[in-house]
Amino acid sequence: MNQDEINRIVALAETASAGVTDPAMKVETYKIVLTEMLRSAQAPASAPQNSANTPTTPQPSQSKPDSAPAKVAAWTGVSEDVLSEVFEFGDSAVTVRLSHNLLPKKVSDAQRLLAQLKLSVDKIGYDADEVAAKDLIDMFDDHGCKDGNVAKNLKASDYIISKGGKGTMKTYKLRYSGISATLTEIQNVLGAAA
Repeated sequence: MNQDEINRIVALAETASAGVTDPAMKVETYKIVLTEMLRSAQAPASAPQNSANTPTTPQPSQSKPDSAPAKVAAWTGVSEDVLSEVFEFGDSAVTVRLSHNLLPKKVSDAQRLLAQLKLSVDKIGYDADEVAAKDLIDMFDDHGCKDGNVAKNLKASDYIISKGGKGTMKTYKLRYSGISATLTEIQNVLGAAA
């Protein structure tokens, strides 16, 4: 790996963490992106390097570097095109569209996975700390895993924090430790989706 590649990877890590306002989360995002990008850059290439005689393939159009898809792509080390197989990036939040065959069979596990995916991508891409319980329940309904135990199922996660109590609208937040775990989950899901 040459200095230009290292500079490019550092710039991607800085871009991915630039929009994160929480200082601890910003550092964590930077570390994760940098680690994953360096790891993937050091992996042996499966295709030969491009030479002057080899035609180049056009790169798919990418969004602005500070857009939600670009931030999530930099964080995961996965292209925006591949991310679009599972995530629909809106103006202020992501919609998760996970195939039923990729969901865990157990409803509680499916709810936890979907919640982690949404919470992490909303945090990295949109710097949204919390998601309303209603939004998560609607997502579970869309995926056929809605039940009456959502609060209990999400509370059982080591990575999800619930906020709000009786008589107030509940919201959910992902713990910092959940960001790394979710990165692995996203890479596993996208590997299985490909």
